Amino acid sequence: MKWDYIFLELDNTLISPRNPKNENVEGVSDIYLTDRSYEVLKYHKDNGSKIYVLTNQPLIAMGKRTLDDVYALLYATNYLLGNLLDGFGICPHHPSGVVTKYAKVCACKKPADGLLREFIADRGITREDLKGSLFVGHSSSDATLARQYGMEFKAPSDFF
Repeated sequence: MKWDYIFLELDNTLISPRNPKNENVEGVSDIYLTDRSYEVLKYHKDNGSKIYVLTNQPLIAMGKRTLDDVYALLYATNYLLGNLLDGFGICPHHPSGVVTKYAKVCACKKPADGLLREFIADRGITREDLKGSLFVGHSSSDATLARQYGMEFKAPSDFF
C-alpha cells in the first residue's frame, strides 16, 4: 500500500525505552527503535511517502522534559533512522501541567486537530491531500484525529 503522507506518534509507537521497566524514554541514550521501523519506513520513503512525527508531549507541561529534550529525542531518532523523517510537530501542553506556559487546554493536543491543521498548512498540504494518508499511533486520540481527516489508522504492531 502506498500512502502519500505517513504520520507517526513518537513514544510507544516509533520509540520505546531501552529498559522496559521505564515508562518513558529517559533521554537519547535510552531510545529503542520499534522493531522493523527502519525497514518499513525506508520502504515507504523509497516509494514516495513523506514521513512526519506528530506527538503529544505532556511531560513538558509536567516539568519532566523540556522542549529541547524532545527535540533531542526527535533528532536522535531521525539520525538512527537514517534521516527518513521529513518533519516533526509537538504539542507540549497539558491542563494539569506545572510549567505555567504549557499548563493549559489547547487546540493542538490530539485528538484536537490544531497541531495537524497548522502542520499541514505550513507545508502546503490540504485536508483533501490527507485522504490517501496514514496515521500510526498507540492511543485512541491518534485514531480519532486520523478519522477526523479521513486518514487510515494503524497500531504500531499492524504497521511495523
